[in-house]
Amino acid sequence: MKEKLPDISNKYALYLEDEGKFQEAEVEFIKANKPKEAVLMYVVSGLSVAVADITLHIHFNVLQSYHSVCLSFEICKSK
Repeated sequence: MKEKLPDISNKYALYLEDEGKFQEAEVEFIKANKPKEAVLMYVVSGLSVAVADITLHIHFNVLQSYHSVCLSFEICKSK
């Protein structure tokens, strides 16, 4: 079931995009590991200013992931 979550998020993002709910769609595209789709959504809709926000959000998520891995490594290391 867990492996289907990105596909579900992607489909929901497409629905939200069709409804004009771009910020909500962006969140779902990122959950689906499809940040490129979020960027294209903004570019096609003429809201390309929001692309900068997406890239900042993606970089923050990447840093958070690295931080989590580092913390889990330190926890394993201390045992």
